[in-house]
Amino acid sequence: NKLENVLPFNMALAAGNGIQRMGSPRDKRGDSMTSLLLPDKESAIEVLCLTWQHWLELMEEPKIDCLKMDVEGGEFTLLPSMKKYLEARKPGLYLSLHPHLLDEGTREREMTKVVETLASYRHYIDNTGIEQKVESLLERDRLHKASSCLFLPV
Repeated sequence: NKLENVLPFNMALAAGNGIQRMGSPRDKRGDSMTSLLLPDKESAIEVLCLTWQHWLELMEEPKIDCLKMDVEGGEFTLLPSMKKYLEARKPGLYLSLHPHLLDEGTREREMTKVVETLASYRHYIDNTGIEQKVESLLERDRLHKASSCLFLPV
C-alpha cells in the first residue's frame, strides 16, 4: 500500500465552519497535542475548520472504511455531529478519547454523549486488546485519563 487510499487535508473537523484557533497544552507547535479546546495558548494558530457534514458534501460522500480520530478533546463536539453517518455506515473507528482535558464537572455528561453516539457499535477493543461494552466508557477510571478504542462494525 503506497497510501493512495489515504487523503490528508490541511484543515480541522469541528462543530462549526470557519477559522478557529488551536493551541497546545505545552505551548509547543507540532507536539501532536494541538486542540480546539485551547484557543488562548500563546502558541495557538488559526486553522480552517469544517463540520463533518460540510466536509462530506465537499467530498461527494466518499466511501470510508476506517476513520482514525485523535482530536485532543474535539471528539466531544465532533462525534455527536457524526452520529447519523456512523449509525448508517458503521466504518471502523479508531478513536482516542481525552476526557481529562475537560472540566471535571462536564466529563461524565460529555462521555455519555460519546456512548450514545457510538451505541450502535455495542462493543470496542480497548488499548489492552480486550473487548468492552460501549457503556464501559462511563466507568469512573475512564473519565480521568486518555484512552484509545477500536470500534468495529457489528
